Amino acid sequence: MKAESLLFAGIAVFFAAAAGVYGAYAHENAGKVALIVCVLMSGLIAFYCQVQYRRRGTRAQDRKDGEIIDSAGPLTFFAPHSPYPPLAGVGVALVLLGFVIELWVCWIGGALLLFSIWKSLAQFPDRQYPGGEPSVPMPGESLHPEGPPQDRGPQRSDS
Repeated sequence: MKAESLLFAGIAVFFAAAAGVYGAYAHENAGKVALIVCVLMSGLIAFYCQVQYRRRGTRAQDRKDGEIIDSAGPLTFFAPHSPYPPLAGVGVALVLLGFVIELWVCWIGGALLLFSIWKSLAQFPDRQYPGGEPSVPMPGESLHPEGPPQDRGPQRSDS
């Protein structure tokens, strides 16, 4: 997350410089406010990434010797051939298109969207998870209960 933090901090600095130049030469407030909001949003993302980097340390993606399995988490079931996600996309498109064409198209799209979500959730009611219900590791828990696959150098400890 360190690289992402630096990237978004650079974007915030760029927008801050652009806001300063724009504020000095432009005589309207909408562009100034838009650039200031861009500075705040990219600064917020940079701050979040920095906090996550400090909490969790380096990730497998950040290391030169990182492997895909190092950052793999628990996988659950995904429907291989389901017609309902594309149908949900058509429903969202109809809802958005309804604001442009006519409002009654929004109702048709909304009904189609709700139908597709309902059918997608109820498509596999008898699905059994191996080993019980799926669980996501809590913050601070390791994905590898037996330890990392090999020693990767110093790790941050919370003790």
